[in-house]
Amino acid sequence: ALCILIFNHYFACGWYFIGSHSDPENNWVVANLEDTSDGFKYATALHWSLTQFTPAAMEIHPYNLPERIYSIVTLFFAMITFSTFTGSITANMTALRKLKSEPTRQQKVLQD
Repeated sequence: ALCILIFNHYFACGWYFIGSHSDPENNWVVANLEDTSDGFKYATALHWSLTQFTPAAMEIHPYNLPERIYSIVTLFFAMITFSTFTGSITANMTALRKLKSEPTRQQKVLQD
């Protein structure tokens, strides 16, 4: 979970960088956060990044081509990460069920 949070930090920083250094007239930073503090800008970028890794929604969206490309790359990385994380949880749950059922199976064999 900490690894995912670190990834989200880097994606948030990249999202803010792309927004603040791409088209100066038409970007997500100018459209949504023009008169806000740096802390609020970072929190908004982190919130955007977290929504890419989860099935959540947010009103921040890309306004130009570089932002759109960054958003797509982030989304692909998030899908792979989320799928891997879900798969590992599923594998661990299956292993736990198998461990739990083994003593029951052995006890049944001894009784027969």
